[in-house]
Parts: sequence; C-alpha cells; structure tokens
Amino acid sequence: MLKEDPQRFQAFLEGIIRSEKIKAENPELAVKINNKYLKLDEAVIRDFTLEPHSINSSDPNRKGVIRTFEEMAAMGYLQPQINPADYINIELYQNALAKVLKTYPDDAFFKGLEKRFAEQNLN
Repeated sequence: MLKEDPQRFQAFLEGIIRSEKIKAENPELAVKINNKYLKLDEAVIRDFTLEPHSINSSDPNRKGVIRTFEEMAAMGYLQPQINPADYINIELYQNALAKVLKTYPDDAFFKGLEKRFAEQNLN
C-alpha cells in the first residue's frame, strides 16, 4: 500500500494522529468509537482503551527504537547485523503531522505531538 499509494497511507496516519487526540482528551468517546467498530465485548474494549500503562502513539520514536536495539545487542539478545536507522521512515509521520497542524494550527495537543516528534526523532 505504501509504495503504490503513499498519499492514502499518509491520510491513514493523519486519522491515527487525530484519534490519539480523542483518546487523550475524551477517553469515553474513544471507548464508544471502538465499541462501534470492534466486534468485542464492551468490557474488553473499555479495558484496553483505558489501560493507563499503555502508550498509544503513531510517532516512530526513532531515537527510542535505536536505543532499544543497541541495548538489546549489548545484552546479547540479538546480533546486530543491520542498522535499524536504515529501516525507520520518519518522513511519513512528519508529513502527516504537518498536514494535521496545517488544519489545526493552534491546537495545543497537536503542537505537543510536534514537540515530542522533534525530541524523539530529530538529531
């Protein structure tokens, strides 16, 4: 899908980014939306939607992925034969977030995502 239609994938990411705002600012609405589309028991949906220890983010967190990879290699859990940075595409998320911010330029939540993106992904 990504290679054939990158604009569609970017639109999907934009939707995910907007859904993160709903979950953060109106978790009960997030439960209601999930309940509408998922064919699961409402208690199960409520549990995983409102799980306080789960971080739902579409941000690629390039620095965190690389750090985790390096730590796992240092502990001997994997043999580093690749450079994980070669496989992390931050442009997709960056472009989607930029488009959301263009639509909602004064939104504090989305500005916070922009700040987090810079901290987690840019050198």
